[in-house]
Amino acid sequence: MKLWQKIYLTTIFLFVVLLNSGMYLVFDMTYRKNLSSEQKKAESEYNMISAGILRNLKTLAGQKRLNKITVPNILEIYEKYYEDQKIRLMLWVDGTCVYPADENNPLNNSIPDEETQINILSTDGKRTIQIRSILYQNQGKYCLQYEKALSELDKAWTQRAGGTAVYFTGKDNEADTGTDTDS
Repeated sequence: MKLWQKIYLTTIFLFVVLLNSGMYLVFDMTYRKNLSSEQKKAESEYNMISAGILRNLKTLAGQKRLNKITVPNILEIYEKYYEDQKIRLMLWVDGTCVYPADENNPLNNSIPDEETQINILSTDGKRTIQIRSILYQNQGKYCLQYEKALSELDKAWTQRAGGTAVYFTGKDNEADTGTDTDS
């Protein structure tokens, strides 16, 4: 192979590697920004939902109707309203899950009274934003958990990451004989 061919192939190889690396970095930064934006959006949705649920709980407590039968009905209304946005709500009263009724997992860690926990979880390849906080502490400790699927964001990342690589698959049509001849 001639010297100019070696330089040409090396330059193309370096260009392709740098182009792929640059595109990956840009997509990674975009994904992180989108994830941060999605987290802020989820936090504001959580605050709006929790304020509405808290208002309903206080109303029920004032009417002396706050119990483990009326509370799930409130959450069911909210969850149906936000179903299209892939938002899931869970409520624990004194460490026991009361909504949804079929959920059997206890509240696995304690939450300080004034703290809101925000986590990004990945289970079975699906990522969710999870927000938890103490909602109400009268007639029991009410803990609300909000989960929102990040399926759209993950799908966009998978499409971008899968489609960013530029491959150089061209073959040298001339056989390399090991001799360099100048023409």
